[in-house]
Amino acid sequence: MKGERLILTGRNCAYRRKLEKILWERGNNVIPVIQTGSVEAVKQMVQKGLGIGIVPLAVTNPLPPGTVVKAAHDLELDVTIGLLQRRNEYVSRAMESLINSLQNSLQQA
Repeated sequence: MKGERLILTGRNCAYRRKLEKILWERGNNVIPVIQTGSVEAVKQMVQKGLGIGIVPLAVTNPLPPGTVVKAAHDLELDVTIGLLQRRNEYVSRAMESLINSLQNSLQQA
């Protein structure tokens, strides 16, 4: 995930705690660059190009204009999450690595 700006909700968010725990157990340490108090703020920051966000899939509807969501299936959370990014955004090696890491982690579940 080097080079990617990760936007997450605050540490007190239940799905974030579960996400971090699962990824940590699988050897993936998630360190957000930007923390915010709401998933709506995460969506707006992604729309403005400030980074990528991992959010509950339920909050991605409606998507902010110019963004896309990529579902992360089977993540043993009580909420379904998705990876939110700007539409037509260049997918860096770091982003590909994050997506592959999430998919591999999910397949091991």
